Amino acid sequence: MSAYIKVARLGEAAALRACGRSRLPLRRPARPP
Repeated sequence: MSAYIKVARLGEAAALRACGRSRLPLRRPARPP
């Protein structure tokens, strides 16, 4: 279960990062968690 939750969180974070990058005109380096 913990592994599944980890993967889900990583996937969600990646999706949010992708959305932020596409929305922002300037590309900023991803901040470490």
